[in-house]
Amino acid sequence: MTHDPGDELYTPTVFARQPLFDRSEQVWGYELFYRDSPEAERAVMDDANLATLTVAANAFALPGKDALRPDTRVVLTFTERAVLDEVPMALPAQSSVIKLNEPAELRPELLDALDRLRREGYAIMLDGFSAHPSYRDLYRLADFVTIDALGADGFDLKRLISGAEQHRAEVVAKRVEDRSRYEMLTSLGVSLYQGFFFQKPVVVPGRKLTSNEASRLGLFRLLAYEEPDFNELASLIQTDVSISYRLLAYLNSAAFSFPQKVHSIKQAIVILGWNKVRNWLRIIMLTDLLPAGKSSELPYLSAIRGKFLERAAQGGVHPGVDPSGLFLLGLFSLLDAMLDLPMREITGEMPLENGLKEGLCGGESPYASWLDLAKCFENGNWERLDTVMQELRLDPLVAARCYYDSLLWANSFFGFRGEH
Repeated sequence: MTHDPGDELYTPTVFARQPLFDRSEQVWGYELFYRDSPEAERAVMDDANLATLTVAANAFALPGKDALRPDTRVVLTFTERAVLDEVPMALPAQSSVIKLNEPAELRPELLDALDRLRREGYAIMLDGFSAHPSYRDLYRLADFVTIDALGADGFDLKRLISGAEQHRAEVVAKRVEDRSRYEMLTSLGVSLYQGFFFQKPVVVPGRKLTSNEASRLGLFRLLAYEEPDFNELASLIQTDVSISYRLLAYLNSAAFSFPQKVHSIKQAIVILGWNKVRNWLRIIMLTDLLPAGKSSELPYLSAIRGKFLERAAQGGVHPGVDPSGLFLLGLFSLLDAMLDLPMREITGEMPLENGLKEGLCGGESPYASWLDLAKCFENGNWERLDTVMQELRLDPLVAARCYYDSLLWANSFFGFRGEH
């Protein structure tokens, strides 16, 4: 039996990633969540530290040169023991933020270890910030402190933010679930945000689909055919200069490394094949729908969801769903947040079967649990994830690998994750 080195990449971890946003609602960095194995009943210290480094290595090794921009941070949580053992020093200092829970007891050796990390260029994030006066020596070493936006009342939020300001630490608000809470925290001076507020639409009364949006959604009808006319499709693509340019640039990138340059749209379609071209066009059109001022994280996350759900379902028998339908489920799942419109109004313009529409709209559907699956991976909700995978009869290790592969796949479409 041959040994596949790739097995070591996936077996130790189940992981997730969640963006952190700055006050302009642009992605500042990503927090990576992990657990040591899908079957573990408890975390083992050494395995947990190894899992953290494995997940971090995967994040920093995304395909393409400088896949993570130099100004994009990666936040990872380490145990106190790991910090004392200098485990975080295996990571690149300029990109890494070392997150540590505020300890129950403050020990001098921990302060010394954190001081060494800071001198090496690492940023320190303190989770569970209490603003307790006896911890001032710890707080002076923290570049960032986190507060729970959902669990604290207004008085407590102001107290914690004031305490952070005294120690010149930037405040990260986590579990920011709606726009009103985000705006309140912004007014209090919070710097960074984490949560699903950016996925929630701000529905403007009377807002309707514009003619351009309706036209773009209508184009999805042309991508429904299983066997297209390549000549007709090439002619259609050639009428859009932007799409033509991006398709040729994509095929002539390092992601494919073809021995000869691709020079024509028809040649590009034939080389890629209809299924790949179709999915590529869906993502391009989805990205083009994004209004000015909306985070580019939305189409990126949509692409990850679509590919992850499609891959997770392949090879299994799941009544009422098919992998291609699951791709569309994930891809379209954030259209309401992108367009600031109710999902039912949007799906009314799209050629989707009823079960898929209900899944997107939150109704009863065989697709509902699949969308829940993607969300569990995104926010590191491992307890709920186990339940959903059992319902869908998915192998945890296979699902973890599918999620990781979907990250790599989505990176090939988005230039801000690395030039290809």
